[in-house]
Amino acid sequence: MGILNVTPDSFSDGGRFLSAGAAVERAAAMLEEGASIVDVGGESTRPGAVAAGWKEEWGRIADPLAAIAPLCAEAGALLSVDTYHPETAIRAIEAGATMVNLVYCAAAGEMARICEESGAVLAAPAGSIEDVAHLAERRAPLRGFPALYVDPMVGFGTTRERDLELLRSIPPLSAKCSVLAGVSRKRIVRAATGSGPDDGAGILGGSVGLAVWCALHGASAVRVHDVRETVAAIAAVEAVEGRRAP
Repeated sequence: MGILNVTPDSFSDGGRFLSAGAAVERAAAMLEEGASIVDVGGESTRPGAVAAGWKEEWGRIADPLAAIAPLCAEAGALLSVDTYHPETAIRAIEAGATMVNLVYCAAAGEMARICEESGAVLAAPAGSIEDVAHLAERRAPLRGFPALYVDPMVGFGTTRERDLELLRSIPPLSAKCSVLAGVSRKRIVRAATGSGPDDGAGILGGSVGLAVWCALHGASAVRVHDVRETVAAIAAVEAVEGRRAP
């Protein structure tokens, strides 16, 4: 899952893809680099971010979504909308999105209903599993993707120790459901590697390393900024393990 933040204030790449042209160009590049899912977000969820509201969020992503939808369809990829606003999710699905990536438990029941009625895939926090588990039981896969992913939510207001616990929870969680893991460029990367905020190489290496660990320990999808590097790293390790022909 490639991250595409159409926001002015995301912690890592805020403002880089705020224009529709830049967002579409980045989406096309991520698909070329090997992304199976493009995740478009119009509101930052970084610590301390100011809530935008669904109307402002939708205003940022409406045009990019419309242009990216056919690119994903042609590539056989999912187009995901990263939102906790049901109003945005409904409009995004009407515009061609095939997945909703929810980051807060409060809207889980409503998002599950929207995805069930529309046929969209849902990614939801692990804490909301009781509200969304029926999707995995009732729905057939979409384009080979499971109807439901569960995210342990590493980095959402947690301590380093708690983040490590959440990462270690992936193997047992993956025995029960499809797991989406997002650790890219988060504080746990800097904490684990000792990288400073300006150490691009260290943050890249740490992000790719944690993504590979997640993939090898049961995660069905990893949410990343650096698609090309992560795809290459996972492919190399899978070849050694015999999961992929070199």
